[in-house]
Amino acid sequence: MQKYYYTNGVTTFGPFTLEELIKEHISRDTKVWFQELSEWQPAGNVPELSVLFKDTPPLIPIPLVRGLWPLNLSRLNN
Repeated sequence: MQKYYYTNGVTTFGPFTLEELIKEHISRDTKVWFQELSEWQPAGNVPELSVLFKDTPPLIPIPLVRGLWPLNLSRLNN
C-alpha cells in the first residue's frame, strides 16, 4: 500500500494512506512525496492525488495592483 508524506515547508507529516491523506485537507500547492517520486511535488501535479481535488475548484488568481502589493501602508495613511 502506497504511503504519502506532505510538508508545510517546516515540518514533514506522514506516512498516510490515500484515505488518511484525504482527511488532512491539503491543497493543490502542498508539497507531497512518496516512494516513486524523486523529489517533493505540488499535490496538484501528482495524478494519483487528483481524487483529493475533484470537488475543489482551483484558486482564482488575484491580479497585482501596482503599488498595493506588497502592501504599502504609507499609501493608506494619505
